[in-house]
Amino acid sequence: SLYEKEFRKKCGQIFIDNFCEHVQCLSIESCPDGFELIENIVGRKCCPACVKLLDENDECIPESMSNSNDDQIERCKNGMICDHMEKRCRLPNIEQSSIQPPCLREYHNRWMVRQNKKFYIMSANNAMKSFFPIQYAYEQFLPHCTFEGNYSPKQPSRNKAYCVNPNDGKPTFGIIDSHRSINQTCKCSQIMQDKLALAIDRLNPSKKDIKLDKVITEFNSDTHMKCKFSGNFQEVQCINGTCLCVDEKNGQPLLDPKEILNLDWARKNAKILYQPSQPKYIRWESAVVYGALNRLVCFDEENQKKKLSDKPIEKSYEEECFTEVHRSNKMVNHFAKKGTTLDGLTNTKCGFDDNYFRVQCPDAACTCHDPDGVPIAPYRADSTLSQEMDCRCALEEYLSKTGKLPVGILRCNGMGNFKPMQCSSNGQICYCIDNNGARISERFLTENIQNFKLKTSGNYHIEDLCQIMQNTLSVTNNQLIQGDEQFCYDPLKKTFKLCDEPSVDHIFMN
Repeated sequence: SLYEKEFRKKCGQIFIDNFCEHVQCLSIESCPDGFELIENIVGRKCCPACVKLLDENDECIPESMSNSNDDQIERCKNGMICDHMEKRCRLPNIEQSSIQPPCLREYHNRWMVRQNKKFYIMSANNAMKSFFPIQYAYEQFLPHCTFEGNYSPKQPSRNKAYCVNPNDGKPTFGIIDSHRSINQTCKCSQIMQDKLALAIDRLNPSKKDIKLDKVITEFNSDTHMKCKFSGNFQEVQCINGTCLCVDEKNGQPLLDPKEILNLDWARKNAKILYQPSQPKYIRWESAVVYGALNRLVCFDEENQKKKLSDKPIEKSYEEECFTEVHRSNKMVNHFAKKGTTLDGLTNTKCGFDDNYFRVQCPDAACTCHDPDGVPIAPYRADSTLSQEMDCRCALEEYLSKTGKLPVGILRCNGMGNFKPMQCSSNGQICYCIDNNGARISERFLTENIQNFKLKTSGNYHIEDLCQIMQNTLSVTNNQLIQGDEQFCYDPLKKTFKLCDEPSVDHIFMN
């Protein structure tokens, strides 16, 4: 632009290339209802802003017709475009579902089924044309996607916000109460996931991968950046005996005390951080040796002193899980350099916050664990099922019961995963959920489905219908629902497909 050309003349290329480093952005503590905090969207793409993200079919203003450019705070979300003819948000190339990014496909189908769509169970008797409807939930979880169409690393839902893999939307590490998620970025979780994507999933101790084992051992034998339980960076990072403060949102070092005191939490605790009349309480240092850790302005004594180890052999700032894994992996790595292989020292897995990972497979069985390493009873499974066991339901059950995450307790299966069908009233009234615990159907009576099943020769479990309903809205479904189409389940072929709305005469009535 002419603005940038003029800037280059006055300030030089180096300043232009690092322009955002010289921009001071306003602090945003929260956004009003209907708006979302988006990074790097105003101030020449340097600063965050509260943006109203428009849904599919919402009226919009094409960018070429907008006068606000960078300062525009209304735009189509999830990689959709503003149609120049209709001036409404829509998916690009809606007819070509195969080229749609996975996040856009899932978003579109979830958005469409909110519009009074039903999941129809077809008759298993060819001589009887009948359909049983299960209403999709209006309050569907809608995935958050980047403007490029990938999954946003942070996925906020009704009562929680969690971190996911941007490529497939599967949860990785990091969860927090949605009311306290304004500063959650999942950047630490994303970086760690890129480094250890294979390691965290490979829990079966019977499977060996020499090359991957070497990567894991070398990683755990050295110090690395630590994440918070939310998926952000821990404010205090210690490497090789030196500790410093970092920005929890991006992990960048905070070396200027004034910069630290501009943070929300620092302003709220200003009396603790700076008391001129009591010099011994002044904590201005932003980088110190380990022994002076409590003088860091970002050090929270009440919550973090439990991590301090004063053992004479090793002074460290770490969680119990990492202490165990670091010591054994350091030994394995040391002997490996000398040509000696050590096996079986530990099978413990740590999460990205260096606490115990929720799934542990120390031997032939896998169990669910809380962050302190205590088993969450009664969830366990054979280690051959480790890839199917995620323990996320068991972990949320633990977090809810201990008051650390205010989510409703859902029913888990034996492996600690969410049960697709959630019921009350002795199993008579049920609804379906997705694999993240979000509701996808309205309530239904199991007795009615059982009657339909008997009268139409159905050979399926009612619980399985929720799993199939999950699949219609999953990232793996390449079918885009449009217009008056519905999803129908064919029990003879044991698969679902897009179908036309059945006539009233063919809908099963009790």
